[in-house]
Amino acid sequence: MKHLLPLFSFLLLLSFANAQKVHKKAPSNWINRVSYQEDKTLDEEGSYRYLLIDFQDNIALQEHYAHYAIKILNADGVQEMSDISAGYDPAFQQLTFHSANIIRDGAVIDKLNDTEIKVFQRETNLERSLYDGSLTAVLNLSDVREGDIIEYAYTIKGFNPINKGHFSTVYYQQYTLPVNRIYSRLVNRGNKQVTFEKRDGGAEPAILNTRFGKEYIWDHDATDRVLYDTNVPYWYSQQKRVAVSTFNDWGSVVDLMRPLYETAGSVKTPSKVVQGSKSEDEKITRLIRFVQDEVRYLGFESGIGAYKPNPPSKVLSRRFGDCKDKSLLLVNLLRNEGVDASPLLVNTYSKDEIKEFLPSHNAFDHCIVYFNHGEKDYFVDPTISNQGGGLSNLNFPRYGYGLRIKENETDLVKIPITEKPQINITETIVVDSIGGSAIFLVESEYTGTRADYMRSYFQNSTEESINNEYLNFYSSLYPGIVSTDKIRFTDNSRDGSNVVTIEEYYKIEDFWYTQPDSGTTLYCETYPLVLESLMNYPKSAKRTMPYHLGSPFSFNQKTTITLPEPWLSKNSEFTLDEDSFYYKSNSRSVGNTVVVEHQYELKKETLQPNQVADFLAKHDQINNQTRYQLSYFGNSEAASGISTTAVIIALLAFALGIY
Repeated sequence: MKHLLPLFSFLLLLSFANAQKVHKKAPSNWINRVSYQEDKTLDEEGSYRYLLIDFQDNIALQEHYAHYAIKILNADGVQEMSDISAGYDPAFQQLTFHSANIIRDGAVIDKLNDTEIKVFQRETNLERSLYDGSLTAVLNLSDVREGDIIEYAYTIKGFNPINKGHFSTVYYQQYTLPVNRIYSRLVNRGNKQVTFEKRDGGAEPAILNTRFGKEYIWDHDATDRVLYDTNVPYWYSQQKRVAVSTFNDWGSVVDLMRPLYETAGSVKTPSKVVQGSKSEDEKITRLIRFVQDEVRYLGFESGIGAYKPNPPSKVLSRRFGDCKDKSLLLVNLLRNEGVDASPLLVNTYSKDEIKEFLPSHNAFDHCIVYFNHGEKDYFVDPTISNQGGGLSNLNFPRYGYGLRIKENETDLVKIPITEKPQINITETIVVDSIGGSAIFLVESEYTGTRADYMRSYFQNSTEESINNEYLNFYSSLYPGIVSTDKIRFTDNSRDGSNVVTIEEYYKIEDFWYTQPDSGTTLYCETYPLVLESLMNYPKSAKRTMPYHLGSPFSFNQKTTITLPEPWLSKNSEFTLDEDSFYYKSNSRSVGNTVVVEHQYELKKETLQPNQVADFLAKHDQINNQTRYQLSYFGNSEAASGISTTAVIIALLAFALGIY
């Protein structure tokens, strides 16, 4: 038997090397030959133009055929389109090029035979600590010129074994660039039931019964491209398209995925993790923190590994895993404690829109954990490190809906929205003298997901870089600001209310300043810089698409200015209360103290197109209210606050002039 091991290893290596090899041969006979037409009457904008996009899929043969024809319009087009590339997973796919031609003045120049195909491993998700093992084959075409047409075709054979014969995709019938012709064809031979759903004006297919099986064909021009507005939500799409799936319902997706999570095995809970826990809540919290913080996020997702988690014992021993690895580990640890827990698949981009999707395992891009404890449902993302909050106030991203991988589960479940995070800032400014410097103290309190972010920032940044970044942040308002002490970060309630506090200490040498043509008048001011950064909504022309605002939050800032003498200042208040946001500012003075407050709450994540103009106009009003200025011996009509001493001197001077 031992003599067979080298032979087996050699055959395995040979098989993998053959999977990596890219072949050159004619296309299969089931593929329809589709031609393109070069319409010279169309406007030739940009650096290139797609004349044809041709996709054909065969479910029974597990083949995907792609065929393109692209006209080069200028030198930039030559630069962009002279490299032909195709990606594939060598674990279960094989790539074959059928043609790579340059058509020049009606003559066809074959570039496939004399061009070397180079294969690279490009880890496109490397920054996310994910390695999928996919390869990219590249043909560098020589002698491409302006006016040429590049036409090429290839087939990728092999579907992920996890599919068990199932198939799902989306055929786009419109892109952000004009396309002369889009041809999409699906061949289904066998007993698989195909369901298709039209979206945003997608067309009905022509359905034929041929010797290859039942065919669904979409064939039309797509010169009516889609231009997206700025700042649209991730989930939004307005392109004509048709979704296709062989899954009957979400229950069939659960049936496909459940064996992958059940056969992964179980694991014993490390005793040190829960040792000394005073309650079940604390024990569960410790298990969550352990998987979040002590099991590194790292994934190798080649082939079936893109869907099947590793055994929890393996994940625990090597202390790393991707989202499904970490989720299944946490599920097992919770089950060891008698907690009803299950993996939950979500789509981090589509969120609520996933309710409109056809059932498919490809509808999800992330795995988290659901569990029930004390007759209450909980949702946890094990990939979020440095998260805070006990079970009673555990914050969770807005993922919308998810699919529990659990027996008898048949539909998506709604994930509740947790409480909005808060930012509370208290600024104290003590002015030593009129025209002199000021002590500037800042205390910031963050809750919820904002606390999680700041906790991670302080744990992963050096003290020097933090101090420099904070100092540079305030220098835009106070150029002469200097730090008088290091920034202090306090995190005493991570497993409780999840509140972190940051204390800053500065001195502003040139707190007062003069303006051109203002004579001897001195000015000082305060401004909510943090709020400005949070309300930095991009400008937008008249829209036809939704506008993304970001995750809702609450903000409060109180600035107290202590002056060296009593100050005369008119109390003021400004309020805007809308469906999407709330803002209030007020200022008041008592003796030698001036207090300025700002409150802001973002209530919605998305605006409808007809709401955007008013929203941005209202925020222009807010920006006009945020800057608060004090003046000394200036024009009272142009100032937010006037020195009492300056007023008395002015009155005496006026009376003396009259006398």
